[in-house]
Amino acid sequence: MRSYLKSLDPRLPREVYVLQAGGLLNAFGNGVVLPFLFIYLHNVRGISLGVAGLAAATQSAAALALLAGLTPPARRSPAYALQRLTMNLGAAVGGLTAGLVASVAHPSTFTILFVVNCATFVAYALVLLRVRTPELHPERAGGSWRAVARNRTFLAYTALNAAFMASAISLMIELLPAFGKNVTHVSEREVGAIFALDAVGIVLFQLPVAKLVEGRRRMRGLALMGVVWAASLLAVWAAGAWTTETVAFAVLAGAMLVFAIGECLHGAIHAPLAVDLAPPNLVGRYLALSSLSWQVGWIVGPAAGGFALQHAPLLLWPVAAAVNVGCAAGALTLERRLPDRVRLTPHDVRPEPLVAGSAG
Repeated sequence: MRSYLKSLDPRLPREVYVLQAGGLLNAFGNGVVLPFLFIYLHNVRGISLGVAGLAAATQSAAALALLAGLTPPARRSPAYALQRLTMNLGAAVGGLTAGLVASVAHPSTFTILFVVNCATFVAYALVLLRVRTPELHPERAGGSWRAVARNRTFLAYTALNAAFMASAISLMIELLPAFGKNVTHVSEREVGAIFALDAVGIVLFQLPVAKLVEGRRRMRGLALMGVVWAASLLAVWAAGAWTTETVAFAVLAGAMLVFAIGECLHGAIHAPLAVDLAPPNLVGRYLALSSLSWQVGWIVGPAAGGFALQHAPLLLWPVAAAVNVGCAAGALTLERRLPDRVRLTPHDVRPEPLVAGSAG
């Protein structure tokens, strides 16, 4: 057991841990706001869920290139896994805290959440000042977006990620809290707990999952992720169709924990594969486009999902589940187009300890 736990140590550069500490603060602020944004716009401000979806679709962020520059290639998978872990640890604490503070009956409590979120952004900016800028590859100044556009495989991979974001993560993070509040009638505290359980699941499972995917086919992992997410989305539908209040809370909590396992697969596979597909002189542009796929998904998902939640809340979840199954099939099809060298998640090769007297 001790050797297994030791194997989970990602052994990353100090700057990566500093960056992750700042991400933890930022994630706390996001966790305070995200589960209650739709509830605030709809239940407090009286904005329809469709319009609320358009408003929520405007926020997103990412910092993939910096992490790639700070991390040795063989350790990028555990580095991005650790990033997902720290983000969700902060989000878990933030969601639980917000659930204790927020109350539709007292609108001023939401102002507190927004102020806390702003403060964490400032704190994150201060932490970033302590992270050194990684040295660029000698050819990094070259390259163009036209060169990126010529890689049809990477464009398809990016589009696949956008579809996953739109039909899964954005819905579970942005819309599930409003669905739980208004359709299954769970309380604000239960909404915070459901949101936190997703993050807690990632904190518990992310590093073990990152270890398990080493040496395995990446696109099969993403296909499995799509199936897991589809099952979670169907569980949300079942909670709304057949349960309310306490029972609904239990079903939604279970759905979130299962969903978290899929997020762990995504955290260990998506960003490292995007880096591995990029030529050295185009890593920044590749990761910028990869980050854009998150933002596109986070725009389309809440915008379209908000209208569906308003007019057909029970139809949203099985349709999203079907999209995820289709994306899983797309991942398996795309695997044939990947270069052989990137199809497997690399093993984290650790140097052998130096034995006394072995040198010379």
